[in-house]
Amino acid sequence: MGEKVLLIGIDGAPPDIIFKWAEEGLLPNIASLMARGAYGRLISTIPPMTCPAWTSSITGVDIDKHGIYDFFLHLDMRRKKLFFANSRARRIRALWNMLSRAGLSTVSLNMPVTYPPEKIKGAMISGLLTPSTKSDFTYPRSLKDELLDMGYRIDVGTPIDRMLLFREDPIKLLKEFLDLVEMRLGAALYLMEALDWDLFIAVFTAIDRVNHFFWDFLDRRHIDYKKNTGVLNIIIEIYKTVDEAVGKLVEKAGPRTDIVIYSDHGFRPLNYVVFFNSLLMAYGLLSVKKSSLKPTDLSRDVYFKLLHRLPFGNRLIKLIPMSFIREVGHFLKPSADMLSLSDIEPENTLAFQLGQIIHINEEISDDEQKKEVINKVMELVNKAERLTGISGVVKEVPLPIGKRKAHIVALCPKGDASTKHFIPANGRFVQEYQRLDDASLPALIWSGDHALEGTFVMAGPSIERRGLLEGPRIIDIAPTVLELLDLEIPSYMDGRPLALKRR
Repeated sequence: MGEKVLLIGIDGAPPDIIFKWAEEGLLPNIASLMARGAYGRLISTIPPMTCPAWTSSITGVDIDKHGIYDFFLHLDMRRKKLFFANSRARRIRALWNMLSRAGLSTVSLNMPVTYPPEKIKGAMISGLLTPSTKSDFTYPRSLKDELLDMGYRIDVGTPIDRMLLFREDPIKLLKEFLDLVEMRLGAALYLMEALDWDLFIAVFTAIDRVNHFFWDFLDRRHIDYKKNTGVLNIIIEIYKTVDEAVGKLVEKAGPRTDIVIYSDHGFRPLNYVVFFNSLLMAYGLLSVKKSSLKPTDLSRDVYFKLLHRLPFGNRLIKLIPMSFIREVGHFLKPSADMLSLSDIEPENTLAFQLGQIIHINEEISDDEQKKEVINKVMELVNKAERLTGISGVVKEVPLPIGKRKAHIVALCPKGDASTKHFIPANGRFVQEYQRLDDASLPALIWSGDHALEGTFVMAGPSIERRGLLEGPRIIDIAPTVLELLDLEIPSYMDGRPLALKRR
């Protein structure tokens, strides 16, 4: 039986590519683990997004229990204020909390939505949604200086940094992603050696970033599929470097350690973008200020194009605090023919889209009216599904403030349907993927989007050699780890342990 557990997260790892390249010998370390353990397509959360999925993996519950269903969890339409996800908004204990209570140590490196880091038995270095390395992103604090001396980075700049660099030099961006993997591995090996641990968690994000920007080089189903062996070779090198990182961590952990590798979601072609707010407005569910319907020159795409054309655009953006960009960016029009959150008229709005979530106005107090609005939203989504392949699931989730709950419709791609149609609905409803020169919005610069099925591989002394597993879910990760460490699995968990040997 194993003595420890090594949990390796590979953000956005698509099973079709991982398993194919493992079989072809490009990813020998992952292939070796597959051959002596179990693997499969891991069903993510709905929606299959970074924050809810990773949080479900370390709590063993779905989003309606842990409450982290998006990057932003609440919009105060009247005060024009967004509430972003953070570790304090999580409603359920994570693996490291359970291990600490049992007297076991956890080292967690780069897990999303762990800022501010929690005081645990062990160490925590927060990941995605950490403001910057200037913040106190480690527990204990003394680790911060050690990591910064090693050149530690949380990511390749901000999302805006990545978009600007992609426009300027795509190859340079790919090399930045490659450096990120090697830096993360160096930090992980250092922490693994320097600290005592029973559970070690390391999350690599580079593959997710690559897939968002370069999926049109990887997937023939993409409407703008490109054949460029030079770019593809660097992409393959990044995947191989992640595989090498897996091999080095497994070797360092030792033969008596159980290994679990998983991704928060997979990837699919981004062949179209759906603007549900335009459709909600056409259905009378969303109301905007009259002034917002007039064309405007002040929009996010103008902002990005201006920065791109300025000689020192990349340097200029780094002088603007990320907190300011996050707060202001969502209230700036994405483009002249799209709405922003500041355009919404709260008094007459019943539902609005924010990210991959349609929110029901929380100020609706009448249960019958709320039910009627939800039914109308689902009717709208069902009509759109035939054209876009996007479906919706109604969920009741806790708000990050107070004890109230909110109703949301989580949007999830069912397939890979694409369309070349434009549907007028007081603005665009569906838009085909655009060429880079015509688009500056993140969703239109990207060529890859999240898919429901991610990657799962596990092997070790406590793991049964089962080969392909049917139907593993991301909520199964936490109970699997607890079982491997001989800890009790809480009855409230939605997941179940996977592929363990009988004891």
